[in-house]
Formats: sequence, C-alpha cells, structure tokens
Amino acid sequence: SGINAEYGSSGINAEYGHYFKQINLSYMTTAATVESKLKEAFSPAHLTVEDESDGCGAKISVFIVSDQFTGMSRLKRHKAVHAALKDEIPGIHAFSQKTLAPSEWKGGA
Repeated sequence: SGINAEYGSSGINAEYGHYFKQINLSYMTTAATVESKLKEAFSPAHLTVEDESDGCGAKISVFIVSDQFTGMSRLKRHKAVHAALKDEIPGIHAFSQKTLAPSEWKGGA
C-alpha cells in the first residue's frame, strides 16, 4: 500500500518520466546571461537586469538605455529586446522591460 504501490513502475513515473528527463536544466535563464546578451546587442548607456525570482531566472526585469532606441516606438524597442533574447525568452516565465533612448533618460550623465 502507500504511494509506492499506487505509483510504482506502472504509475506516474512510468507514464510521465520521459517528460522529466527531457528538461534541460542548463536551459534555465540567468540574469547574467540576459545582461551579457543585451550588452552585446545594444551597447547600452545604462543596463539593469534583475532576477526577481530568487535566482531561478523565471522572472526577469530589465531597464535598458541605448542609442539604438532613438526614434523607435516602444513596440519596436520591445521587439528588438525580445529578438536579442530569442533563446532566453522561452525559459522566462515573466519578463518585464523598460527601454529608453538616452535623451529620454533622466538618470544618465
């Protein structure tokens, strides 16, 4: 009796175990990976990347200021960031971003 008898070799693990084996833990996104990709893509004047999910990368918040955003609509900026993070976005559950051109940023030098 008990859980082992109920979910033994013919139970949950036998039926769904292959799904768990397919999970690639190296695919988990980190704030450092996101930061590196955004620096490479946008050469930002300012960049803040916060992992708001206690380190698992499931909830990432980004604030980026770049010359590349000058003259772009907010939608185009967001699409550009998503394109730069195309490999990381699927591993992030919640992603928020604020994108500004240097002329819009009040915190810069």
